[in-house]
Amino acid sequence: MSKVSKFLSNKSIAFQIWIVFSAMMLFIIGILVTISLLTFKNFLYDKAYELIENSQKNVITNMVDGENYTQFSGTISENNNGERILKSIIYPIADTENIEHILSDEKSSKELWNKVLNQYQNQTSDSQRYTYVKNNDNVFYVIRKYSFDDKSGFVFSYTRDLQAEKLYRQIARKIILMTIIASFFSLIIVRKLASYLSKPIKSLKENVEKIGQKEWNTPISVDRKDEIGELSEAIESMRQQLVKNDEAQQWMLQNISHELKTPVMVIRSYAQSVGDGIFPKGDLSSTMFVIDSEAERLEKRIKDLLYLTKLDYLLQHKRIEELVNMKELIEETVDRFRFRREELNWELELENIIILGDYEQWKVVVENILENSIRYSRSKVRISVKASGDSILLEIYNDGESIEESALNELFKPFKKGKKGKFGLGLAIAKRIIESYDGHIWVTNENVGVSFKIELKK
Repeated sequence: MSKVSKFLSNKSIAFQIWIVFSAMMLFIIGILVTISLLTFKNFLYDKAYELIENSQKNVITNMVDGENYTQFSGTISENNNGERILKSIIYPIADTENIEHILSDEKSSKELWNKVLNQYQNQTSDSQRYTYVKNNDNVFYVIRKYSFDDKSGFVFSYTRDLQAEKLYRQIARKIILMTIIASFFSLIIVRKLASYLSKPIKSLKENVEKIGQKEWNTPISVDRKDEIGELSEAIESMRQQLVKNDEAQQWMLQNISHELKTPVMVIRSYAQSVGDGIFPKGDLSSTMFVIDSEAERLEKRIKDLLYLTKLDYLLQHKRIEELVNMKELIEETVDRFRFRREELNWELELENIIILGDYEQWKVVVENILENSIRYSRSKVRISVKASGDSILLEIYNDGESIEESALNELFKPFKKGKKGKFGLGLAIAKRIIESYDGHIWVTNENVGVSFKIELKK
């Protein structure tokens, strides 16, 4: 069976469908033809045996009514199928010559007669049907016991010229011939059906190959409601997603080029000016400070870009599960951020909450949101962590300017710039990490200021 499966798996879908359907169809046809022939044969034989039994009853009637018992009686019966020669032998017999011509030779006849005598001794019913087949001789006979007037024995009625056998063979040949013809045309129909079923699969295969070559601008449409139609819809959904991903990739490359080009141009132009003895900022120290600031800005963007590109892999393949104390993580991060704007007032409302996750990833989340908050804060940053029912809520507030409602949902998209021209790759990274933990992040405008809120399941 495994060899057959392996053989079929190396063939086309159309061929597999054709072979399987054909095998099933031929198997079913074979069973139906066999059952039909056997049923028809039994019907014909039953009718033939009924003729023998009716003839036998006439012999018994003559024996009862007659004064002299005839030991051998030959009768001829006719029906619509032609002539049948029926003979009867009454046992006990006076002359064994009567049994010598049952079959074509005397030896076979005596052998059959001995078998009949044995069957008579073992027969429990009054009448029983038998068949004897040897070489080219086919004998169909009935043994009927009798007992009257102190006499007992049996009547052996038989025929060698059974028209039922001839009729059966004729009809069987016709049925088999018709079956072969029907099977031939059925195989052609199944072939057409296999091609019909495999045609959309071939079309999908060609479309998938085009997608593999990035030729994915043509929609995939198969007007079917079955499993093939569902497969087509799934492939079309995949195509649309690939197109979106490709567009997003192109968009990201354009933005990366733009974001990296600006600091590189500033650094290069300032460096060339210094080389020519010109100081754009008035003196060497101020000019070098600008170069250093742009280099730092460039380094930060490159790090964020590298982290963003490897983040998907880290989230899927190198997930680290460890106990992370959010209170300690936030306190450590705040200590490192205080010096950036020493005039800010920091308020911490931190419960001792521990989550399961990657410490470094959550450190990136807190750093990126804090960096955004201190950039726009006027005088205060407030951070709170608390448990609320089945959730953990982390809130980072700053008292900066409110965000336009239309821009609230755009903040977490890569390369979205704020009012100070800083692009929002850090928030995009934070959002992706949080969502990988089945969390949710959003931003809301308060009466005064803005709050970033993160909700996690315990």
